[in-house]
Amino acid sequence: MANTDEDKKKKFEELMFKKRWSNFLKKCPITSNLHKNIGKAPACNTKGPKKEIIVAVDNKKKKK
Repeated sequence: MANTDEDKKKKFEELMFKKRWSNFLKKCPITSNLHKNIGKAPACNTKGPKKEIIVAVDNKKKKK
């Protein structure tokens, strides 16, 4: 039974290390892990020009 307690302790320490490491990477990212588009402005007009749909509106004059 002593082996299971050691395994639990080892797994717990590994879990805590992973949590600390992921927190460290969030705050101080390594350049190899960064995406190449970080810090760049979004590309303009990548979808092409927008097509506006013209809706015909009938303006009926009221008779007095």
